[in-house]
Amino acid sequence: MHVLLASDGSPEAFDTARLLGRLPFDVKPLVTVVTALSTSQFEMLSSNAGTKLLEVERAAAEEQFAELSEILASATDRVDLVIARGHPRRLILKIAQEQQVDLIAMGARGHWAIHRAILGSTTDFIANHAKCSVLVVRSNAPQALKENPAAPLKVMLAYDGSPLSQEALRQVSQFNWGDSTQLHVRMLLERPTLLPDDVVYDELTMSEQGKLLDQLVEAAAFQCPSTHAVTETVHVGSALRSISEKHRNDLLFIGGTGKSAVVQLFLGSDSRYLLHHGECSIWIARPTEWSETSSKH
Repeated sequence: MHVLLASDGSPEAFDTARLLGRLPFDVKPLVTVVTALSTSQFEMLSSNAGTKLLEVERAAAEEQFAELSEILASATDRVDLVIARGHPRRLILKIAQEQQVDLIAMGARGHWAIHRAILGSTTDFIANHAKCSVLVVRSNAPQALKENPAAPLKVMLAYDGSPLSQEALRQVSQFNWGDSTQLHVRMLLERPTLLPDDVVYDELTMSEQGKLLDQLVEAAAFQCPSTHAVTETVHVGSALRSISEKHRNDLLFIGGTGKSAVVQLFLGSDSRYLLHHGECSIWIARPTEWSETSSKH
């Protein structure tokens, strides 16, 4: 497992490292920390002031790397550092492709973002364009982990039967979660908007999908206790957000696209909704060598 941790020195970069350190990978991952230095279209960086700025930024990046390495020390095989000039989004995707990483991990917002109301533009771009899985960490989600590092993780998997939803299921099953982890799998079926809440729209499909989910969860053999359910909803993304908040999840696994996605590369509407409006950290699953060659399956 090879993880690229995008670091800009923001609190969320350190929260990302803390959450990575809590994830029970089947094999300790290699982590590459990537920091982008300033660029300028006015060639300022060729001046004495620009050279000094780069020196200051590089020194800060190396200091931050030392702190990140300490956080990740017990959970990783090795932690490397890459510092380079370039636009963050382009640099991160370039290095991810060159090193064939399995996961890009980054904060939902950071110093790179001109803070949008909900999600930083760099994170949004990478979540949509990365060819590997992406972990987007929100600082409010790891708060309990900072206050109590031994607190059990609360994890949810959103499943809709699409190929990348199946990939998310496969990736969740790779972890050695342990008995203290709380895992919930939820399948949501869309229903008409005008139907009363207490009326089931399609009982036959609910029953069929419930049996299918029973079989999938049994076959997955999660390394922790788990619950699962199939329910109907008008808006899948909004319902998943509400369920996740109710369960007070630390991490939500979703497929990179869903059944309604038109373009494979970009996130489906429900995935985008959760990425922008969810309260917990989001793992966007895309096919990786790590999940395909795991010794467990």
